[in-house]
Amino acid sequence: MSIESIFTRSSAQAARYLGSTIVKTLKTKRLAEKAPHPIAQKTIAEFLERLTPATATELHGFLESAQFDYLANQVLSWQMTGWHEDRRAELLHDFRSNLGRITGMERTDVWVCADILLQLLTVVIADTATRVDRNVHPQAVSAATAMACQHLRNNDFIAYLRNLTAIEEYSTRLRDQVATLRSKLRLAHLASGPVTGYDGLHVEPSFSRGEDATRLFDIHQLVTAYSRLVVLGDPGAGKSTFAAKLAFDLATDRVPGFVGKVPFLLLVREYAHMLQGGHTLNDFLDATSHNPYNLTPPDDGLEYLLKSGAAVVIVDGVDELGTPEARRRFGELVEGFASRYAATQIVVTSRIVGYDDAPLDPHRFFRARVQPFTMAQCRQYALNWFALDDESTPEQQERMAHGLIAETDPVDDLRRNPLLLSLLCSVYASKHYIPRHRTEIYEQCAELLFERWDKRREIFVPLKYVVDVRPAITELAWRLFCDPSKRQAMRKREILDFLTRYLREERYATDHEAAAAAQDFLAFCAGRAWVLTEIGTVDHEPLYGFTHSTFLEYFAALQLVRQKETVEATWQALRPHIGDASWSVISELAVQILDRNSNGGANRFVGHLVRDQVEATEAVRLNFAARLTCHLTLNNVSLQNLCLRAVDRSCAVPASLRRRFLDHGPRSEVRFIDQPLSDLLLVSLPENASRVAKYVVDALLDRSEAADHVDWRENTPDFLLAFLRSFSRKNNETSQYITARMHELQLPPGARQWEALFNPQPEHLSEHGLGILYEETLVGQVGLPSNAQVLLALALANDQGNTFDDHLQWWLPQLYDFMIGQPWPWLISPVSHGHGYAAVRDEAAFLAPRVSTARFMRLPRRARSAALLMLLPYAQLFTPAPTDSPSNIVNLLSLARHQPDRINHVIRAIDQWDLDPYAYGLLMQYLHGEASPIG
Repeated sequence: MSIESIFTRSSAQAARYLGSTIVKTLKTKRLAEKAPHPIAQKTIAEFLERLTPATATELHGFLESAQFDYLANQVLSWQMTGWHEDRRAELLHDFRSNLGRITGMERTDVWVCADILLQLLTVVIADTATRVDRNVHPQAVSAATAMACQHLRNNDFIAYLRNLTAIEEYSTRLRDQVATLRSKLRLAHLASGPVTGYDGLHVEPSFSRGEDATRLFDIHQLVTAYSRLVVLGDPGAGKSTFAAKLAFDLATDRVPGFVGKVPFLLLVREYAHMLQGGHTLNDFLDATSHNPYNLTPPDDGLEYLLKSGAAVVIVDGVDELGTPEARRRFGELVEGFASRYAATQIVVTSRIVGYDDAPLDPHRFFRARVQPFTMAQCRQYALNWFALDDESTPEQQERMAHGLIAETDPVDDLRRNPLLLSLLCSVYASKHYIPRHRTEIYEQCAELLFERWDKRREIFVPLKYVVDVRPAITELAWRLFCDPSKRQAMRKREILDFLTRYLREERYATDHEAAAAAQDFLAFCAGRAWVLTEIGTVDHEPLYGFTHSTFLEYFAALQLVRQKETVEATWQALRPHIGDASWSVISELAVQILDRNSNGGANRFVGHLVRDQVEATEAVRLNFAARLTCHLTLNNVSLQNLCLRAVDRSCAVPASLRRRFLDHGPRSEVRFIDQPLSDLLLVSLPENASRVAKYVVDALLDRSEAADHVDWRENTPDFLLAFLRSFSRKNNETSQYITARMHELQLPPGARQWEALFNPQPEHLSEHGLGILYEETLVGQVGLPSNAQVLLALALANDQGNTFDDHLQWWLPQLYDFMIGQPWPWLISPVSHGHGYAAVRDEAAFLAPRVSTARFMRLPRRARSAALLMLLPYAQLFTPAPTDSPSNIVNLLSLARHQPDRINHVIRAIDQWDLDPYAYGLLMQYLHGEASPIG
């Protein structure tokens, strides 16, 4: 087999790419056709696939060594003496011995590589030796050997090794640069540069898989599990810190299973300007290699790392592109990149708000969410933060940390955000108290970052914050926020022109003075990690932007209110944007600023939201108003009117749509309609919570009385009252008040009927059938799982330990007595072809991996039989993945239903379960398709 076939049939993507030019050259030269001992193509292809840059570096070093020159001389001597086979075996032994000693290759690779090198030397020397007389002086032979070695070192195969060596060197240097530049946390509170390693301050966040926050993971677990990952989080949740730390962890081999990987951290906002020029993601990676790492990738180096899977690409801040259209274009780049480089791990970060306007393909990119800090994480971060102060004692540091936690109880949601918690620590360290109003907190943070720490470090501040800086910053923030292309940064000369014009109009008498002040202002900002800072370069010109979008939005909101002045003008400015995700934060901040500046401003604004007559926007307007109640104290009239409108919207949905095996269509519709009421039920602001509870319950009682002629099955107010009786499990201020209020009441008869369905007893099953056990209860985002899921999770879930609840041990045998007298089907969907069972399918996916065979077998026989029969509808609707354990009970029952040829295997397993005879007989009918619990 010829040498060129090594490359033409290699299965390694990277090897194929780098070898493509070598193939052409070798085919032209036809050197390999002279090889006397061709090597099997498959053997060589597999060797090339395993050849890493590190191994190539070792091999290249061997080829440049004196030992290789000596072996080449021996090959020439062998050629001149007639190609004796026994001598070839000796040479192979010498090659293998040297390769095994010098390189770290496995024994099999050592043997293959020795064969390749001997074959190449044989071909090259054959051409050289034909020009050397066998009787000439030994120096001539040495010269011929040197010429042959040089010829071989210029061979394209060796060039391939040399390129891999360059890639290995580049990879090592890039990993070193990432490890150095990403090893420190940059904190605004200390005002300049990297201040501490991750070990000194960083608290690892927790992540959830999608919206399911019941199980939390660390990032290493998620990166290991998913090769395409989108990490979503709120502003300041730590997405950028996570991205930088992940790059650092990869560069320092701290992620299990990712040793030696090369991280590429791409900060999207630094390259937003390149999106207009038709650039590819590869162009961005090349640019980030040059800046900030000051490295030039070798020819085909990026392509090799990407195709071989040696690279991990981290794309931070997709949301910072601004418009959905820009994000869609960039998303297409990422998806095309993912298709081309299937072996490369990709991690993307984005804000939650607005992501769904231009999402990456959810079938290819798994979504995870950064969870807010827990109280334990908040305490640990505060302790770490105050421990950075070398001038205080450990006792003082601990006292400050505990004081900060106590002071921030009223703004618990803010302190659970890592960025805001850091700034709260800064404010508390300076003032020893925390403002109550959120916009005051932002203002204190900005002012403190600008002025106070410089004073503490005895640095003169030439500009006054309130008079000089804040007005300019608010103008600039508004300009950036409203920028048609949604840029997140501006070039230096552009920002200088803007500041010069602004300062000339507001403060200075001449253009020269204004230009000088603008220069001073930018120099001041660039030298400090303040809210506005230098964030990158384009065409060798600095780019300036806000250190975090939170500050951009805060200052833009300040400018909006400053421009509009009155509540009515602010309402007209925001009205077209209510419901626009990109305006969500700025709108909420503007109303808070308005309320602080204008007596009763928030109440008048909420009045506009509630009274506006445009029906098409009612849902988003009420959603926005409900969110405001989490931050602003409203008067009684405003809050009651809002609660009444939210209740009326929810009461318009028939109760029959709220208690079903809901398919995705009605479920989404109900959640949208209920969103205002759902948000109100989650209000945690104490000043609003008790009144929300009163107004909502009173409104439902009034509407229940007005609808007492309606059948209870269609009476939505009664349904919602019964739901609220079960709402006490939610741990927030409003739910606690609702629980207290509901216990004071005698529920209307229809509500008592619904309550019985939420918590059924055997007599209720006789009246309504077993199907009610599988019905989901839905109110907005707050849903109750079916009773079947709750019972089975308590009985069989692998996280329930070794004991069983006494009520459960009583209830399951009682349920079994009823089951054996209840004919199938138990579930009858109002939607044809089983499409109405979406909720049951979702619950099946939740239960399947959690069912413990050990707990199942520990149940008493009749309880075990009841649990098994209750599982059958889930098993019928569940399709296990190929990787799911076949011994899991739900997977086993589903397997028999979907693969009839496996029935005998399943029956053998079931025979070990010792079921009650009736349950066993019913199960056999199910397995053979003779009966089904689903109609």
